[in-house]
Amino acid sequence: MAKRILIDATNTTITIPNGGSFCTQAYMEALLALYPGRVDVLHPQEAHIRDGRYRTIDVPRRSHMQCVLGFLRGRFYRSASFLMEYLRAHQGEYEWVLINTGLYAGCNIQALHALGLSIMVLHHNFESEYRMDSKSILTLKGRTDRIVRYWERKGYQGADT
Repeated sequence: MAKRILIDATNTTITIPNGGSFCTQAYMEALLALYPGRVDVLHPQEAHIRDGRYRTIDVPRRSHMQCVLGFLRGRFYRSASFLMEYLRAHQGEYEWVLINTGLYAGCNIQALHALGLSIMVLHHNFESEYRMDSKSILTLKGRTDRIVRYWERKGYQGADT
């Protein structure tokens, strides 16, 4: 039996019409057409997305304390810890994990490889420029992009495709 493909779509709520969600939807549609019945998608729990073409895995919100601890540990996005726990519990079930953006991929890429998974990173744009323009907390409100460049580089270098 063929192993499954997991898409981490938690950083882009696909129900909101914007460039990131359109890109994520396009990748999802392509994978669903190529691998019917083999795709699972991590979504934010509050998005309430149900699509009969794939299995939805709801990722709960983190508490404020979990956000702070995650930031200090280099886990910047909500599903970083959840993703690792889920994959450890479902070891051997997945072949590929697709992660939106190099920044988020960089946070977990070594641990994902240690589980024997192949990693595809969906790069929507040059992350550090986007984060600097949006005055993200990861750029200290637009003052420096060193954190973003570091993790994005790890995502680029560690991806299998």
